[in-house]
Amino acid sequence: MKKGLPILITILLGFGSICFANNFTSPGTGVRYNLSTLVAASGGDVLFDGTNYLVQDTITISANDTLEITDNATIKFIANSFWLIEGVLIINPPTGVLLTSQDVNNRFLGIKLDNSVGSIIRKVTMEYANSLQLFDSSPVIDSCIFRNNSLITKLVNTESLIFVAIKMIIRI
Repeated sequence: MKKGLPILITILLGFGSICFANNFTSPGTGVRYNLSTLVAASGGDVLFDGTNYLVQDTITISANDTLEITDNATIKFIANSFWLIEGVLIINPPTGVLLTSQDVNNRFLGIKLDNSVGSIIRKVTMEYANSLQLFDSSPVIDSCIFRNNSLITKLVNTESLIFVAIKMIIRI
């Protein structure tokens, strides 16, 4: 019995980590997602309730892949989830995209662009998030509103960052 116990513990720990490691990561093979195809590919990490897109876990768009949002949308994140963009994020709707928390008392972590080249964020309102983080990325950020967010915003090794018509409202 004592010999089998370490093996049983290892199996149970491995099974537990598989059950809770449900974050969607794109394959990094040049895939282009829109919100509908992201819902289909994410295995339940992104849902559509008929009105809003619901982000249920952290979503990683790997290098070489693209998430493109060209329709108006409301995207609601659960607490402690975020988008990690190592590929390209293009948000360019006709009127606007709202990124917000499913529960305004529990912020989502925000968006992190990491070595993202060619990202464009236009007509976005981002609220009830912890931050927009830019690491070695130079996105175009145009006609966006950042409101009711925490003050944790990082711009690290960001050259040629282009801000156009940004309205930042800081309320604590």
